[in-house]
Amino acid sequence: MGLLGVIYPGKQYGGAGLGVHRVRAGDEELARVDGSVGLIVAAHIRCAPTTFSSSVAEAQKKKYLVPLASGKAIGAWSLTEPEAGSDAGGTRTTAVRDGGHWVLNGAKTFTTNGHYANYCVAMAVTDKTKGSHGISAFILEKE
Repeated sequence: MGLLGVIYPGKQYGGAGLGVHRVRAGDEELARVDGSVGLIVAAHIRCAPTTFSSSVAEAQKKKYLVPLASGKAIGAWSLTEPEAGSDAGGTRTTAVRDGGHWVLNGAKTFTTNGHYANYCVAMAVTDKTKGSHGISAFILEKE
C-alpha cells in the first residue's frame, strides 16, 4: 500500500511525499485496527523527516531513503533513555569524534523497531554548550 514511504520525499527517493496531516490520518487508521502496527509504521516513517534534512549528503539520502521508502528496509528510532525518558532535551548519550568516526556512549531504554530494523536513528549530544540544540541524529546500520 506504500504506507512505509508515505512521508518520504517523492520521485527521487520513491516516497509519496505527503504532508504531516495525511500521515496523521494514516496513523489513526492503522492504530484503530492494531495499535502496535500503528506504532511500528509511525516509528519507521519518522526516521525520514527527522534525519534526512537538507544538510544530509545526497549520497546518504539515496542510500537510506530509497530502501526505507519502499519498505525493503525498516527504520528504528532511538531516543528514550533511563534518566530522561523521551525528553530529547534530557539526552545524556554522547557522541565524540575519534579521527574520522563518531563514538557514541550511553544507554537507550527503548528503541522502537530496534529488533527488526536495518537502520536506526539514534540521538546523542555532540555539543553540551548548546543545550538541546547540541543534540545530533546518527544513522546506525544493523551490521
